[in-house]
Parts: sequence; C-alpha cells; structure tokens
Amino acid sequence: MSDSMYRNLMEYALRVLAMRAHTSTELRQKLRTHAERKRSVLTNELEEQVLNRLIELKLIDDEAFVRRQIETAQTFRHEGLFKVAHKLQNKGIPLEDTKKLWSATGISELDIAAASLGKIASKISKIPKEKRFEKQARYLAGRGFSPETIYKVLRRSELP
Repeated sequence: MSDSMYRNLMEYALRVLAMRAHTSTELRQKLRTHAERKRSVLTNELEEQVLNRLIELKLIDDEAFVRRQIETAQTFRHEGLFKVAHKLQNKGIPLEDTKKLWSATGISELDIAAASLGKIASKISKIPKEKRFEKQARYLAGRGFSPETIYKVLRRSELP
C-alpha cells in the first residue's frame, strides 16, 4: 500500500510543481489535501519521504523560491519588504528568512520606492501638493514600504 501511495503522491507532486514553483509548506498542505480526497492515510513518514525526495531532486528549494519572489518584487512590481514578507508568510516562509534574503540582495528599499512613485508621477502631478503627499504615502504603504522609507522618499522627492 505505501509503495503505491508513495508513487501516487510523487506523481501528484510533480503535476503540481509543473504548474508553478511551491514552497515545501505549500506542497505539504497540497499532499495532505490530495490524500484526504483519495481517502488515504498520509503518514508523516511518507510525507517526509516524498518531500525529501523532491528536495533531493532540487524540485523544491524554499531559499531559491524566496530569492525569485524578492527579485520579481524589486524589479517588476516595485514592492516593499512588508508586502513581500506578508505574501511569503502565507506560503510558510518565516519573516526572518525573508528579511535576511532581502538584505542580501543589496538593493535599497528607498530606490524601489522612488521607482514605484515614478510609475504614478504623471497621474498625480495635477493634484494639489498637500493631497499629493497623502496620496503618494497611501500608495507606497499599499506597496508594502515601511513608514520610515515612505517618509524618506517623499521628503527626497519634495526637494527642488
């Protein structure tokens, strides 16, 4: 029974991973749900066996997953640490791991916030200065930047 169950779980995991990358926590939950749907008993030993084999094959790599998410957030979505960390916590990645890998990139959150503001500059240029500051602050807060970063980047953008 366990050999056929192992094979079934591996096939399922490979199908799931073929669609997109997952963290080990996400995949663990998906394996449990799959076993419940099949009305099978998934032992911790079998679950670990499947996950360890996927890690051994380098099909699951939480650190690489976090690095890709951070890189995408910084380069394309212009999101701050708080937003990225929140998304990754929902996928089972601890906040400290995200912070550590974020700082390892060496990219300044101020630069990302400034680039993010650049995306909306033309839209808000006609708004009065008092309202513009508020609108920019709310926009950056929604993008996941810290209050300190928001204040610094807005002060820097005010300078002539």
